[in-house]
Amino acid sequence: MDLYLDIQNLFRFSSEGISNYTFKRNSDNTDFVTTDGQSIKSDGNNAIPVLLNNDNSTFVPTIGFIMEF
Repeated sequence: MDLYLDIQNLFRFSSEGISNYTFKRNSDNTDFVTTDGQSIKSDGNNAIPVLLNNDNSTFVPTIGFIMEF
């Protein structure tokens, strides 16, 4: 029986991913902010565009065991 500890991204290296495109939301996150103060239109032409960067790092520890027969 083997016991192991595997830690992925131990040094928390960040790798830049693809940015996500979305629209700006209000402070309580209940609706989108628009340029004219009205509800967002179906084509989004009155919305305020925002790019969200994807450069987070994750630390993933794994503990397990292997049994061989």
